[in-house]
Formats: sequence, structure tokens, C-alpha cells
Amino acid sequence: MFKKTLKINIVIMALVVAMGLPVLAEGTPPNSVTEAKTELQTKQPIGRKALAMKFIMAMVGVGVSSILIYVLLACYNKFVYGSTVRYEQAEEDIDFKTPTNMKDAINIFLKKTK
Repeated sequence: MFKKTLKINIVIMALVVAMGLPVLAEGTPPNSVTEAKTELQTKQPIGRKALAMKFIMAMVGVGVSSILIYVLLACYNKFVYGSTVRYEQAEEDIDFKTPTNMKDAINIFLKKTK
């Protein structure tokens, strides 16, 4: 079951990456080499204001995704993890005394491992 799910996830990820690559390309491909050279030569540099706006938008995206992850994990902690049964230690299991000799150490070890 796990192997089948893993294979399906790998195929889905490969398809998503393959379909996302054309979106990352800029514009249409040039028809000739000279057209490509003139397109690269005439490209205007990005101004400081546009660069700052891109950086701010990236940081806003990071902040929003961080808040979203925090909220989702808090809800998971509250509803899913909070409803699970937790192990409660008995009072006699909590013993912080250090054994003073070898006999006490063996007795404490045997008591804890029963």
C-alpha cells in the first residue's frame, strides 16, 4: 500500500514539475539568433523601486505562508493530537533518587523494567 502511494506521489510530482516549466519561460521563443540578440540588448534594467516591490511581495508571501502553517498546525494540535490518549505515569514510576550502591541500582533497574 505504501509503495503504491509513494509511486503515485512521485508520478504526480513529475507531472506538476513538467507542466510548470513552460510557465516559468519568459515570452515566446525567438525566430532567429539575431532577433534573440536584439531582444537581449534592448531589455531595460530593473529599477530599484520595482526590485524593492518584488522583494516586499516575496516577504509578504513568506509571512502569509508562515502564518497559514502556524494556524494549521495549531488546529491539528488542538483537534487531532489533543484527542489522542496520552500515557500517564503512576506516582511510583516517578523516582528521581540516585542509587547509593550497586544493590540499589540493580533493584531500581529491575523495578523499572518489569
